[in-house]
Amino acid sequence: MQTPTEVAHIPLYEVKRLLERAVAEPAFREKLQDNPAQVASECGFDWDPNEVRALWDQQYAATEPAATPVVTAFRERVQGLLSMRDSMRSGEGAHHPAYHKWRERQKHRFLLEMGQGKAHAIIHAPMALELNKGCSVGCWFCGVSAPKLSEIWAYDEPNSAHWRSTLTTLKEILGPIARWGFCYWATDPLDNPDYEKFCSDFHEITGQFPQTTTALSLRDPQRTRKLLQLSEEKGCRINRFSILTLKNFLAVHQEYSARELAHVECIPQNIESSMKYTKAGKAQDRQDRTDRAGNLVVTEEGGTIACVSGFLINMVDGLIRMITPCAASSKWPLGYWVVREGRFASAEELGRLVLSWLDSLANSIVQLPFVRLSPAMRVMEEEGQVVLVSDYGRVSFRGIPAQSARQVVSLLVDGKHTAEELALLNLYTSGMSETETLALLERLFDLGCLDEEPVVAA
Repeated sequence: MQTPTEVAHIPLYEVKRLLERAVAEPAFREKLQDNPAQVASECGFDWDPNEVRALWDQQYAATEPAATPVVTAFRERVQGLLSMRDSMRSGEGAHHPAYHKWRERQKHRFLLEMGQGKAHAIIHAPMALELNKGCSVGCWFCGVSAPKLSEIWAYDEPNSAHWRSTLTTLKEILGPIARWGFCYWATDPLDNPDYEKFCSDFHEITGQFPQTTTALSLRDPQRTRKLLQLSEEKGCRINRFSILTLKNFLAVHQEYSARELAHVECIPQNIESSMKYTKAGKAQDRQDRTDRAGNLVVTEEGGTIACVSGFLINMVDGLIRMITPCAASSKWPLGYWVVREGRFASAEELGRLVLSWLDSLANSIVQLPFVRLSPAMRVMEEEGQVVLVSDYGRVSFRGIPAQSARQVVSLLVDGKHTAEELALLNLYTSGMSETETLALLERLFDLGCLDEEPVVAA
């Protein structure tokens, strides 16, 4: 059942616009608290913002006796988008068994390392395809450190045929999950004048029109409107505008009506917004950046905006990487591991490369050169039982004798043994059978508790 677009004569897209301004604009937030009626008049709304107060006043929401119909409808709209995100993250339709198992493990690992809030925001998309080299925007906070725009991949021959065969190859290998890929990364989609043609092919081959995120919505508003219309006609439910400054934000709201942006998230990246920048990429180098009030605007801990557990492909230079999100660090400043890297000149070459990578993945503990505990995990004892704990999760050894669990964990911390060696040592020291130990290690591996970080950053 679809959420209605209007409840009690209050359009949900106008509610959305009100909330966007409340997040992006401090003066608007204050005015909304002090004089909601004036805000409604300035925005051209013929309804009282107090009717949706529970959406913009957290203190009121905490004591709200009963949600109004419009508040309920808006929350249902948001829940629908979250459910779509959960479907994208679920892994349904990943046909290659090695890829599916690897991706599921990365999801568990990321949850332990970064916590439920961040983990639920990451969809672990199967692929991202860049149609340019670099980006013309140059955001100071870019989480993937996009270089300056240097080359654009045109939709002409032989590129268009190469593009279609590349998408077909990826769809054949990955299965229906390929539909959740998208056509940008350290690029802005609208830098490419043929972007819509590439997206139409993507829709035809994968069955899904890719979601667009752009900071260039005002460069050519008519083109942007046509893209949004095409996207909606092809069944894409959400797109995003990156808002870089408050002036840019107000200009976007001036250019596009609330109805036009009903299915567009305006992401407030302006420094005055109530959001903080992720400490990754360029933002990691500018972590001392403050707003006008002197407040730090970059999160203190390492984060990531990377959302792909799969393949990052640049069509300009034929570069392909297999990546997965992680906390940004000195080793991984862009917030993702590079698991494999290679180059291709044709879809056939790309297919062979991807299949060889998937075949070579260590998807069982017996394939690991050694088994050791992930650096994110700590060993604790609770009521005489060993427990593995991260900052955000825990794994118990239910059903395993305490002595055996302690020995296994001790050997994992040591990290010098293969799985078979560890199982044999545990047999001699605790009496636990090798089969049982190997099964336990497989469980810990699947849950993301064992270390598989690439040794060398590509």
